[in-house]
Amino acid sequence: MDKAIGFWVPMRIGLLAADRGLNRMSVLHGVCNENSLAPLIRMLGLRLYRTSGDNSVLYDHDLESYALFDKNGQQVPQEIVTKVGETFEKILMETVKVRDEHANDMALIQAMGIVLDRNPHLKLEGLEYEVLQWCICRLEAWFATDTDNISLKNWDQEHVLTGGHGLMVNGYDPVIKALARDLDIHLNHRVTKIIQRYNKVIVCVEDGASFVADAAIITVPLGVLKANIIKFEPELPNEKLSAIADLGVGIENKIALKFNTVFWPNVEVLGRVAPTSNACGYFLNLHKATGNPVLVCMVAGRFAYEIEKLSDEESVNFVMSQLRKMLPEATEPVQYLVSRWGSDPNSLGSYSCDLVGKPADLYERLCAPVGNLFFAGEAACIDHSGSVHGAYSSGIAAAEDCRRRLSTQLGISDLFQVGKIVVREEMTEVMVPFQISRLTEELSVARSSFSSSCSSFVAAAEAGMDPNGLKTGGLLLPTVERRCTSPPSVIVIGGGISGVAAARALSNSSFKVTILESRDRIGGRVHTDYSFGCPIDMGASWLHGVCNENSLAPLIGYLGLRLYRTSDDNSVLYDHDLESYALFDKDGNQVPKETVDKVGETFERILEETVKVRDEQEHDMPLLQAISIVFERHPNLKLEGLDNQVLQWCVCRLEAWFAADADEISLKNWDQEHVLTGGHGLMVNGYYPVIEALAQGLDIRLNQRVTRITRQYNGVKVTTEDGTNYFADACIITVPLGVLKANIIKFEPELPPWKSSAIADLGVGIENKIAMHFDSVFWPNVEVLGITGPTPKACGYFLNLHKATGNPVLVYMAAGRFAQEVEKLSDKGAVDLVVSHLKKMLPDATEPTKYLVSRWGSDPNSLGSYSCDLVGKPADVCARFSAPVENLYFAGEAASADHSGSVHGAYSSGLAAAEECRERLLTLKGVPDLVQVAAWEELAGTMAPLQICRT
Repeated sequence: MDKAIGFWVPMRIGLLAADRGLNRMSVLHGVCNENSLAPLIRMLGLRLYRTSGDNSVLYDHDLESYALFDKNGQQVPQEIVTKVGETFEKILMETVKVRDEHANDMALIQAMGIVLDRNPHLKLEGLEYEVLQWCICRLEAWFATDTDNISLKNWDQEHVLTGGHGLMVNGYDPVIKALARDLDIHLNHRVTKIIQRYNKVIVCVEDGASFVADAAIITVPLGVLKANIIKFEPELPNEKLSAIADLGVGIENKIALKFNTVFWPNVEVLGRVAPTSNACGYFLNLHKATGNPVLVCMVAGRFAYEIEKLSDEESVNFVMSQLRKMLPEATEPVQYLVSRWGSDPNSLGSYSCDLVGKPADLYERLCAPVGNLFFAGEAACIDHSGSVHGAYSSGIAAAEDCRRRLSTQLGISDLFQVGKIVVREEMTEVMVPFQISRLTEELSVARSSFSSSCSSFVAAAEAGMDPNGLKTGGLLLPTVERRCTSPPSVIVIGGGISGVAAARALSNSSFKVTILESRDRIGGRVHTDYSFGCPIDMGASWLHGVCNENSLAPLIGYLGLRLYRTSDDNSVLYDHDLESYALFDKDGNQVPKETVDKVGETFERILEETVKVRDEQEHDMPLLQAISIVFERHPNLKLEGLDNQVLQWCVCRLEAWFAADADEISLKNWDQEHVLTGGHGLMVNGYYPVIEALAQGLDIRLNQRVTRITRQYNGVKVTTEDGTNYFADACIITVPLGVLKANIIKFEPELPPWKSSAIADLGVGIENKIAMHFDSVFWPNVEVLGITGPTPKACGYFLNLHKATGNPVLVYMAAGRFAQEVEKLSDKGAVDLVVSHLKKMLPDATEPTKYLVSRWGSDPNSLGSYSCDLVGKPADVCARFSAPVENLYFAGEAASADHSGSVHGAYSSGLAAAEECRERLLTLKGVPDLVQVAAWEELAGTMAPLQICRT
């Protein structure tokens, strides 16, 4: 476009500023403090003209604001308009009963036919029937499509804010200009292709120019995406393409007419009734709101398509013929403007609409990112599609998602928040009230921030509002009195780090939160055992990324927990530096240091060469296969004898990082993890203090194994093994990926295919620990003892905890298929096996006095250690896995696109799911967002630094 304002095109007629955009997009829907655009509109001092209050049967106008005329130009008596409006509302209420009786969706007009067949008394004739058709015409205008396209299942499910609807007297242009100020905007740049290349995005435009960036936020209208005008390379995943296809695009156009004088009655809307909804019409009277002699004819659905086939002059002549049937003395307009949103190549439609049969998870798929591509726009707003504030909120959400992702990828400190202009809660006390008028009365409806939840509901009740700020069941259903005697409720399934992080965040926001944990303890795969008389982490034990950018750093620093740094940045063996190892051959001879260093350099060169192999291959392959190709091309990198055994040991350590064998590790993804700076630090005190701090004061139910999750209307029912049912507004699922893959928890209705395939496409690795306590230390003072062998499986290594903690403990680490084999042994059998390895290295090794053996692969509460990238993993799998399904949210280390397999990844994922859940529920319930999710980052400026040592 040659204007940076998308759907909002201001037109100038004399001194008048009017919006030629869509009717739903020239009105602020929800004139209240909870509207995301409210702070900006107030700050700019823009005037609103309120066109309806809450619960108007005709959405954005009250019935009493209309003057309807029949085909003979006679005005329809107000009592007939009111009577038909009440009948129309009853018909719509009855369609809800029809919906409840049918499992499958149908067109709203079909349901109306069923209603009239069952309730003949609701059938109207003559003039009343024509007024009813006009009401249907207005309903179609709201959805910008005909009633045979409108979904019965979804027509009343929009979450409309309180405060009625307000026409933007000054137009929306000042809002766009304020937001666009000082931005780098390139006009007349039609994008033709978007290419993703290894954490970079290349955007190609029609004139051949290209732009390169770390990410792209795509906000083009849905119609443009549906027309496939922009090509994606690689192609968008099927889940995204089907979401684009399944969502409808409606059309609504405006024909704006300026006259020399006002010849029409002083009402907000002039309407013409007719025997069919398509033959009806209506004109918005801008003179009522602005004082300018302008009428705007609104046409929607198929009729809007037909209008676009006419020239501007023909369109004006047609609507003038309609106007003269109502008002024979109508004069010719002196100026006119005609919109053509359906055929405009920059829009190809007005705004999104829910077609018959729309899948329940459609919006989640549409707005979910694909790699470093983020999607926004009114169509991507699940709660406020088709509205300006919905588009605005969607853009802010995508920007925040992008900001977090890139901050993590690039290791940039989160030094600033999204611009203060968009944070509505921070502006409510200092800003002028809305400037709202209707007739001659100036109304100040701005409310100061509520001092307590009690006073907010009293104030709402006094104002005649639904106490929760939400019209139960939709605009056209009768208002049901609701008492907000309790805050929003959430069930968190899983008491690991992700679950307790999510619960803590929501609890800090005054939500009612219940954690259901299947074990007899909290922590999940974070498990600190104290039976040796000292803390031993049998699960996660490292902080990966000892730096302030690590999301867990503020909490660890706040708790004063000690870290032992086991590696610096860029270690070839990840969480340990090569110089911290003592390697032994099968005869118990220590491998010379120079051999270890030499082989380490060769191993690093081999891995570098696999990247070249990857760049040449279109399809993914196992890392081990790529290593074989490297050997064929570079025979000088092949090693023999002891050097080869050390190389196999390096492969063994690589497999331990991924908890999978090299023939399962993805060549495409093995080095794509976004590792934070600062190296790796062992938690000297164990991870339990972190879990304990987060869980303090939470409602945690142990020994509650969940077997079924049932999605209900605006709620969730969770059933446990003992038959207990728990109910809440939403649910955050943080169980390990292995549990989801095993289908232990049944979902009703079933999870959508895109979610099920994401669960299937992610791999689960296994790494186990065999911890042994000895009477005395008989091993060298190094961090790791390793035994080399002719294959990775024949190698092994022991973590020396005495080096970090002073306790005489060695921990044997087994990963991949070998870890599965170890789980088939008894605890004693597993210990005997690893002690035999130990004695090959150190013949004077003594027997352990105590031991512990983990079995994460066979533990029914985990069924694996942590996620891993299998060969052929789709690029969007993490986005699909973490995306919500209606009021079900998913978190855990596997849901972290950038830090899977890590504790801080699980923690951040829990916080992200909590924030998404919180925002959704506050919007649904209309509850003021008085408390932000507590962030430990806020303590960073006042807390002690991380306590790190390495001796």
